[in-house]
Amino acid sequence: IWGDVNVSPGEDDRITMVIRTLRRADDQESFDQSLVLLPLDIGQTGDEVFLRVGDIEKKWQDWPRCDGCELHVDIDITVPRHSHVKIKTITAGTVVVSDITGPASAENMNGPVRARGLTQCERIEALNGDIKVAFAQTPTSDCAIETFNGDIALDLSAGSQANFALALFNGKLFTTLDLAPYAIPPGVEYKHDDWRHHYTLENLAGLRLGRGGPTLTLKSLN
Repeated sequence: IWGDVNVSPGEDDRITMVIRTLRRADDQESFDQSLVLLPLDIGQTGDEVFLRVGDIEKKWQDWPRCDGCELHVDIDITVPRHSHVKIKTITAGTVVVSDITGPASAENMNGPVRARGLTQCERIEALNGDIKVAFAQTPTSDCAIETFNGDIALDLSAGSQANFALALFNGKLFTTLDLAPYAIPPGVEYKHDDWRHHYTLENLAGLRLGRGGPTLTLKSLN
């Protein structure tokens, strides 16, 4: 599904979704064909609601050609403000999570992630896109913020206390915060196969804001 996903708090304890679709094709015949090849299926299994395009059992490479066929789906979701939110998508749109006081995670494979007004953050990730995260107050939990190809912009409220663990392989850090360096022990991942031991070492640069607090791990490859 191509399109944006927006998550924000509602006025009550209900979860609601507003879905807007835009379908395109090069001509009328292709458009009619896309209605068959690219239907938008909305359903529920237990307490899980899903949106799916196409037949999950059918391989995309076996489908007939549909010239210029696209289906854009924008989704606005409202949840109770204290909800535990986990959003994952591989769309080319933007994922936005706003003003959630519960733990929040957001991942986007082919687009940017925007998270603002957060109190608790678990994981924010964009494979090919920029990340912007803004906290409403001092973070209350550790959070991993990672992009493979993109920039990370982080806003903290005045008086915040936090630790930063940084891995910027092909990048630089610019900040208006008065940070002090501190040592982080290297992380060690251990695996064992039939005939040898494997150790993977991770060295992160450490910076501290104020007296320190929850650790915000920032990683960017490019």
